[in-house]
Amino acid sequence: MDKISSDIKQPRIPVEINDIQVNFCKNPLCQNYGVPASTESQVKLHKSQKDCYKLSSGSRKPVTKLICKSCNELFPVKSNQGIWDELQRIEEYLKETPEVSCPDNSCKNNLISIKLGKEFYQSFGKTKSGSSRYRCKSCKKTFSVKQSTTGQKQPHKNNLIFKLLMNKSPLRRICEVADVGMATVYAKIDFLHKQCMTFVSEREQRLIKSNIKRLYVSVDRQEYIVNWTRREDKRNIKLQQSVVLTMKQATYFK
Repeated sequence: MDKISSDIKQPRIPVEINDIQVNFCKNPLCQNYGVPASTESQVKLHKSQKDCYKLSSGSRKPVTKLICKSCNELFPVKSNQGIWDELQRIEEYLKETPEVSCPDNSCKNNLISIKLGKEFYQSFGKTKSGSSRYRCKSCKKTFSVKQSTTGQKQPHKNNLIFKLLMNKSPLRRICEVADVGMATVYAKIDFLHKQCMTFVSEREQRLIKSNIKRLYVSVDRQEYIVNWTRREDKRNIKLQQSVVLTMKQATYFK
């Protein structure tokens, strides 16, 4: 018989996911800073075998917490899987857009980009909406490449609305100046956001692909105070202006 869920042994804390384990002491001055808690139960272990943390459940809030035995730092247990999923969501814009090619899966040019030129494709005019049309030289089928503004009724107002947004104009004033409705403004905001993320993606992909062993990040402040747990506890942990990171570390700070 299959074991019921209550009989399945659960880890003491969430297990590591893709090299991510955040359940450790958050006090930079503590010797346990960066040392993760054990996922194994500590109940039956000898005192010398136990790790440097103990679990605690708050009486007011049903959140499992860890207490560092060295500095008594108290912090909630967090899901490594949740952090990984959020990281994937944040980095979604960095995924490269698939190259446009012949849409016929049975065609030998199916995975060959139109950027390779006249050897595989020929220009075949434009559609009524202004999208470029191509003809595959292998299967003789035609297909079009949609523009980013395909389907928009007033693409000429994108630039104006973008400038008004950048100058912090209220949405109702944007409607008056651009002579559009609120629904159009929201649609334009979604479109402009997508275009901006595409622009940033193309630039940052070049940085990621470059062979940089050390990355120096320059910011507009001399020092940053970091690792605040609450406003009443502003520890003087300073991050200097020039930060040296490896390329692997830098991907988490984009």
